[in-house]
Amino acid sequence: MRFIILFVLHFTFISCGSSSSSSSDNNSSSNDNSNNSPLIGKWVTSCQNDNSASNSYQLTFNFDENGSAYFDEVFYYNLNCANGEEEERWKSFYTFTDENNNLNFTRTKVEMSVHNTTLRNVRNTDSWCGFTNWTIDVVRDVTNVSCDGFDTSTTESPINPNYSINSNELEFSGYEHFNNEIFIKN
Repeated sequence: MRFIILFVLHFTFISCGSSSSSSSDNNSSSNDNSNNSPLIGKWVTSCQNDNSASNSYQLTFNFDENGSAYFDEVFYYNLNCANGEEEERWKSFYTFTDENNNLNFTRTKVEMSVHNTTLRNVRNTDSWCGFTNWTIDVVRDVTNVSCDGFDTSTTESPINPNYSINSNELEFSGYEHFNNEIFIKN
């Protein structure tokens, strides 16, 4: 299915453990700057047409000053991410620390919604994420369930990608699936 590749990328990237440190010593070697991280704000990719030549997707990261964030994936049943033609949306919530341009993620929740009749019927037939009653435009909490073999657990191994920001463009390194994604500050 065309969503499988992006779905794997999505859950592999945000499936994270936590890493934290605290110190009352101002000279501590910990450099967690979540509160003043340059990532604070909304970052969006351009519309990406997938390999099927008939679908597209767009990714969004939103980082808050309090160390919380979400990762949003919207899949479209057309090219060019036409508004109103969404097919499926995955939204993952997590906490993060930013230590010297190295991110540490902890996923806290995963939501999914379907947005057209065809995909709703497929998801219900497949018992996607254990549900057979998907409804159009209704968000479902799919945290800690298996979605056709894809884990949405909050306790998976950490992934700690590095990032760089140049001219309001966010890029990740140290994680192969996002080496070619460029997020623009919105």
